Formats: sequence, C-alpha cells, structure tokens
Amino acid sequence: MHRRLVLLLALLVTPALVTGCSGSSEGSTSAAVTGGTEVPGSAARSQAGPAVVAAALPAVRRSVVRTASVTVTVRDASAAADRTTALASSLGGLVQQDTRSRDGRGTANLVLRIPPRRLGDALSAVAGLGRESGRQVQARDVTDQTVDVSSRLVTQRASVARVRVLLARAVSVTEITTIERELTRREADLESLQNRATALGDQVDLGTLEVSLHGTGTPVAGSGSPGFTDGLRSGWHALATIARAAAVALGALLPFSPLLLVLAGTLLWRRRRPTATP
Repeated sequence: MHRRLVLLLALLVTPALVTGCSGSSEGSTSAAVTGGTEVPGSAARSQAGPAVVAAALPAVRRSVVRTASVTVTVRDASAAADRTTALASSLGGLVQQDTRSRDGRGTANLVLRIPPRRLGDALSAVAGLGRESGRQVQARDVTDQTVDVSSRLVTQRASVARVRVLLARAVSVTEITTIERELTRREADLESLQNRATALGDQVDLGTLEVSLHGTGTPVAGSGSPGFTDGLRSGWHALATIARAAAVALGALLPFSPLLLVLAGTLLWRRRRPTATP
C-alpha cells in the first residue's frame, strides 16, 4: 500500500516537473531540428516574458483597459446626475455606483461602465452638462496578463482532470484522503484563476468613467443661456416652495383647531344672545 501511495504522489508531482523542464526541452528540440545550429535570437525568445511573447503573436487581440474621470460644475447636481444615468443606458452601459449629497449646493459622484468605443462620447456628453474643471483618461494594455491567465487556466484544468483520474483509481482510505486533499487545493487554484480571468474580461469589455458633479444653484457659465424652459422650471420651483410653506403652516395650526372652534363658537353665541331689557 505504501508503494502504491508513493507511486500516486509521484504521478501528481511529475506533471509539474515536466512543465518546468519544457522550456529547456523546447530549446534543445529547436536546435535538433535546425541541425544542431541554434537560430539567432531563439535563446532570447525562450527567456522572454509574457509581454514579449504576446507581442510576437499577431493573431492575439490586444486587451486594453480604458478608464476616465471628469469633474463638472453644474447648476443642479441631482438633475445632472439623472441625465448622466440616462446617458449611460443610451450608450449601452450601466451605472455601477451613484452617490448623491444635498449638503451645500449638492454633489453627485457616479461610476459608469461604458463600452470602450463609446467612452469618448460619454466623456464629452457629461462635460457638456456644465463647466468642466478637470478630466483624466488612461489606457492600460493587459494583453500579457490575459495570455498568461489563459495559458495557466488550460494547464490547471488538465492538472485537475489528472488528479480526478487518480482519485477514481484509489483503493485505500489513505490514498483517497491524500488525493482528495490535493484535488481540493488544485480546484481552489483553478477557481482563483477563473475569477481573475473573469475580472480581466470585465475590465476590457467595459470602460470605467468616474463622474464628479458639483452643484452651484445658479446658472453656470458655458452651460447655455436661460430660456423659456428655465423660466418655467424656476416658476414651478417657486410655486412648490409656497405650497410647502402653506402646508407647514397648516400642519402647525391643525393641533389647535378644536380650541379655535370652541372660541369661534363662543364669540358667535355671545353676539347672537338677546340683550336683557330692564
């Protein structure tokens, strides 16, 4: 039984050793194919990192993570935030975060996920909501990371499959326990790689636009001159303010309404009571 367990452990370790030696075996194979003469630059390519390997493969699609941020001063931060969320939907994106505050003149901070090809359009549209005070645009090439993770995923899936075969062939309890422990570790590594691949794909498929809106409560220069719509909106806000004030006053007087009715009734009764003649 101990010899069988040692054999199984050797089978688990052997693939890693083979993978580690594949680089040197590939170099020797290349030399053998070329008649013992090493092709110039082949040694440098064998020691090159993922970035060089990815650049040498024209068939690999470049993976670029695009991010941008913009700060805009607007008249009404909440209204501008509503227009920003509608803009994200119209461009095929989504709102990942929406934080608003009514302190002072009001602020709004949003994080939008926009398809990369429409990120520039979204940036220009948000900047047009008011007066832009700052922006930042970045593009980060993650092709080497994508290639590396994809390669490691293939290797790790094959590793998990081999361990499962060994587990199916195990007989004793000791063998089953040892192989199950190894299988659990390798499956955890596989899940971690899958999560990393998913996160990279999400960053590449959708660009990130961080929007910071600062309200002023007054028309902002550069956002267009006031028109009929602005006057109508101002009148509506004034009417709403008066209605709220009247509602507050009515609510404050409502608890005293029974006492006021009694006083009014008493005054009417005294006025209508006939005066006694001497």
